[in-house]
Amino acid sequence: MELKPKSKLLVLRLSAIGDVARTVSAVSLLRKHHPCAFIAWCVEEKSLPVLEGDPSIDQVILFPRKTFTKLSKNPKNWPAFYQEWKKFVAQLRSYDFDLVLDFHGIFKTGLIGWASKAPIRVGFRREFVKEWSWLFTNMKIPLASPDLNRYDRNQALIQKWVPNVASDPTPMYISLKDQEKISVFLNEIQMNQKNGTTSKNVIIHPGASKPHKRWQTEKFVALADGLIETENVNIILTWGPGEKELAESVQQQIKQSDHVFLAPTLDLKQFAELTSRIDLFISADSGPMHIAATMASNQIAIFGPTDPIVNDPNNPKATVIKAKDFHNQNAMEDVSVEEVLHVSRLKLLK
Repeated sequence: MELKPKSKLLVLRLSAIGDVARTVSAVSLLRKHHPCAFIAWCVEEKSLPVLEGDPSIDQVILFPRKTFTKLSKNPKNWPAFYQEWKKFVAQLRSYDFDLVLDFHGIFKTGLIGWASKAPIRVGFRREFVKEWSWLFTNMKIPLASPDLNRYDRNQALIQKWVPNVASDPTPMYISLKDQEKISVFLNEIQMNQKNGTTSKNVIIHPGASKPHKRWQTEKFVALADGLIETENVNIILTWGPGEKELAESVQQQIKQSDHVFLAPTLDLKQFAELTSRIDLFISADSGPMHIAATMASNQIAIFGPTDPIVNDPNNPKATVIKAKDFHNQNAMEDVSVEEVLHVSRLKLLK
C-alpha cells in the first residue's frame, strides 16, 4: 500500500514510558517522509507526557486504561464498561484512518486497530507478537530475529513507507517553562558549592520498574562515595513514582552529604531536560534510562537480567555495562562498583 499525501495513520504503542519514547523516533521518520499525513497516536495515561507537544503527532488519543480496569472488576459495572468502550471506538472511527501501525503487538492494541475499521492494519508476524494480536492485523511484517534492538524493530515496521535509514533516538519536546525549572534547580546546586568552584553534576537514578533490575543500594552508595572523593562531583539523586524512599535511602548513606542533592518532584519532561544538562547519568535498565538516551545524555546503563541487545539505549554517548549472564535473575550482583566507577571516571573526562 502506498501512502497518499494526506493519508490518516493511527500509531499504537500504549506503554511503557521507555517503549513509547523509543517508538517516537520511528514516528518522526514517518512525519519527515510524509509531511502532509495525519498521524494520531493512541497511548495510555502513564506514557501520555512523552508525546505532549511532539511536532510529529497531529493528535494524541488517550486509551483510558484506568477507567476500563475499574469498571471491568465488578460485573455490575459491565454495562458502563460497554458504554465507555463504545464511546472510545466511536472516537477512533471518527478519524476514518487509512492505516494502523501496531508497534506494541498485544491483544489490546490488536483489538483497538481492528475496532478502528482502518482497511490496512500493520503488525509483526505471529512469532514476534503476544496475546494473539496477529489475528487482528492484515499486513504482517517479518523480522530477521526476535532479538532485534527495539529501535531496529520499530524501523522494520515502517520500512515500506520510509527509506532504509536508522531509527535513532529522538529528543523529547521540552517547554520553556520546564527548561526554566531545571535552570533554577541547577543554579541552586551551584550556589551551594562551598568553595565557589563549579563541580560536574552526576545523576544517579537508583530505581527500576522491577526489583531484580535494580543495582544494589549499597553499590550506588559506594559509587557515589568514590566519585565524590576522586572526581569532586555533585551527585543528584532522581526518582520516579514510588521511588523517593529509595533515593532518600541512598542519600542518607553517602558520606559527604554536602555533595548530594535529592531532585525535586519532576514530571517526565522536566526529568528529560535535567538529564540533558548534566555531565553523566547512571542507572539500571529502566524507563528513565531510555528517556536519558533520547536526550543524548552522557550515560552509563547497567544491565543485569534483561537482554542488552533488545534494550540497548542506542545512544552514541551511552556505555552499557553488562552482567555476564542476563538469564540469571540475580545477575546484577555480578556488576562491581569498581567497574562502574572506572567507566564513570573515563566518561567524565570527555
